[in-house]
Amino acid sequence: MQNIVSYLTITTVMVMMPGTDTTMVVKNTLAKGVKGGQATTLGIASGLVVHTMTAILGLSAIISSSPLLFEIIKYAGVAYLFYLGVTTLVSTKRGLASTIATTSNEVVTDIDYSQNKSSYIQGLFSNVLNPKSFVFYFTFLPQFIETNKNYFTQLVFLASILIIFAMVWFFILTFLLDLVRVWLKKPIIITTIQRVLGGILIIFAFKLVLEKI
Repeated sequence: MQNIVSYLTITTVMVMMPGTDTTMVVKNTLAKGVKGGQATTLGIASGLVVHTMTAILGLSAIISSSPLLFEIIKYAGVAYLFYLGVTTLVSTKRGLASTIATTSNEVVTDIDYSQNKSSYIQGLFSNVLNPKSFVFYFTFLPQFIETNKNYFTQLVFLASILIIFAMVWFFILTFLLDLVRVWLKKPIIITTIQRVLGGILIIFAFKLVLEKI
């Protein structure tokens, strides 16, 4: 496979570059702890698997070439990001910070199944409904595929690297954020961060509307 080193380098940079996925991991880790961040990461990885299967089936080409389908996906993603941003802002008024802050002798409690499920779903849909992911698979991956070899095998291999890199990076980020979360005792700090992240999600939503992908 040609230029594998270049692919690894570019993929690493793209995974670590702040974006919607990063915002979701940060938001849910600060709000729900390390398990919330892990569940979000698994949701994002599942979203990448969906994109991989879509690319394998050739649907990426159809979606990218069809203005109507592309616009439907684009605005579905916009609506979902806007919804997440608004709900994040609203949650800060419902005592979110009080569920995060602990006393000096307290241990942060595990989040329950419903919270893990919610974080997973948020990570999944924020990734699946991001139209840039379709464009990425359609325009970036083919550059590293050799036409004289099995297309399916190469695509799965390249996509697997992307998924593994994303999971490793977001798991590391989750643990780092959880350390910060444990030491931050002032509710106002977490509340402020949550509001900023909610605002960022809303900005991403408007950004998708305004820009041509």
